[in-house]
Amino acid sequence: MSSLFRTSIILAVLVLLPATTHAVTITEWNFRGSNVPGRWEVRDLAPVRTDTGLHITAPHEGSLTRLTDLHHRIDDIIVHAFATQATEVFLLWHHRNMPPSNLVQLPFKIPSSTTPLSIELNVSSFPEWDPNTDRIGFAFPQGTDAILESMEFVGLQWWEHGIVAMQSFWTFDWYKPHSINFVWGPLLTFTPLSKKHMFYQLPPLAYSANIIFYTLMIIGAGAAIFYWHAHGRTFKARQKSATGFLMLIAILWIGYDIRMGAEWLSYVREDLRTYLLAEESTRTFRERGRFYDFATIASTYLTKDPTYIFLATHRWPYLGAMRYFTYPSIPTEPDQAQFGIDTWVVFDRPDISVDPSEHLVSEGTVVTPPGKVLYQFDDHSFIFRTR
Repeated sequence: MSSLFRTSIILAVLVLLPATTHAVTITEWNFRGSNVPGRWEVRDLAPVRTDTGLHITAPHEGSLTRLTDLHHRIDDIIVHAFATQATEVFLLWHHRNMPPSNLVQLPFKIPSSTTPLSIELNVSSFPEWDPNTDRIGFAFPQGTDAILESMEFVGLQWWEHGIVAMQSFWTFDWYKPHSINFVWGPLLTFTPLSKKHMFYQLPPLAYSANIIFYTLMIIGAGAAIFYWHAHGRTFKARQKSATGFLMLIAILWIGYDIRMGAEWLSYVREDLRTYLLAEESTRTFRERGRFYDFATIASTYLTKDPTYIFLATHRWPYLGAMRYFTYPSIPTEPDQAQFGIDTWVVFDRPDISVDPSEHLVSEGTVVTPPGKVLYQFDDHSFIFRTR
C-alpha cells in the first residue's frame, strides 16, 4: 500500500510542477534564391525562384506537393510567406491510412504584406493530422500572387510532449465575461503551438487535466482496497487504507486548489499591469480595451444630444454600456440618421474615417454630409458631428 501511495503522490507532484524549458527538433525548407528543397510536383502553377522566396502565381487553381523525407515526426508547422492581397490557401498532406491520391486539406490565410510573415499552423490539433505524413504541400486558388520564403517543421520527443503538457497545465486563460461563472480549469496540450493557441477558440483545443486527477483517485482507491484485502480485512488494515486514500484526495484537492487559485491571481496581476498601474493614456481593461475611458469622455460631449449614432466593432457589449454611460442621451443605429440625428460616436473602427472633404466614410463609401470631429480619442475612435 505504502509503495503504491508514494507512486501516486510522485505522479501528482510531477503534474503540478511547472516546467520552463524544452528542446525541439526543427527542419527548415528554405525557398530563397536558388534553394528549392526537394523535388516538387507542380500542377497548374507558375512558380519562379526569387531572392525573397518562391514566387507563386496561379492563373488557375493549382497545387505544389512533395515527399516529406524527414527523419522526425511533425508536430507543428510554421510557414513564412506573404501575398499582394490576403489569400486563403490550403495545407495539403497525405494520411498514410488513405489512398495515395487522397490528400487532406487545412485552410489558412497568407496575409497581405510586403515582407514575410510567420504563419503558425497548429496541425496537431487537427483530428486528421498525420505527424509522420509522407507527402505535404499547398493548394492555391486562382489569382494567387504570393511569395513562399520558407517552412519550418517542428518535432518533439515523447518526453518533450510531457514537458509541454506540464507547461500547459500551468497556462491560464485570460479573464472573459463568462469567467465569473465558468472557467475551463487545467488543460493539457502536447506541442508548443497547441499550447500557445489553446484558448484562441471555444471550446479550447486541449484535453482536460481532470483525467489525471480522476486516474490517480481510481488508482488510490484500488490500492486501498487491495491493501485491505491483502491484510486480512482487519479493522487496522481498513483504517490504514482509508487514511492513505483520504490523504491522497487531500493532496490532490490542495494541488488543484493551488492551480485554480493561481489562475485567479493571474487575472488580478494582469488587471494591475494593464489597467490599475498603467498610464491613463495607454491603459486597457481586459477584452474591452480602452472602451471605458472613451465612453467616460464621450459622455461629456453628448449632454445636449437626446440621441446619437453609435458604431463599434460589435453591437454587444458596447451598445448597452454606452446607454449606461451617456444616459439620458440614447445611442441608436446608423439607419436613424435619416431622422436628423447629427452626432456619430465611433469606437475602434479602423474602417471608418473622415475624408479630406470632411465626410464620414466607411471603406471608401460616404455615409454622412460634411461635418467636423468634435473629439479624437485615438486613430479609430472619435466623435463626429454633421453641419
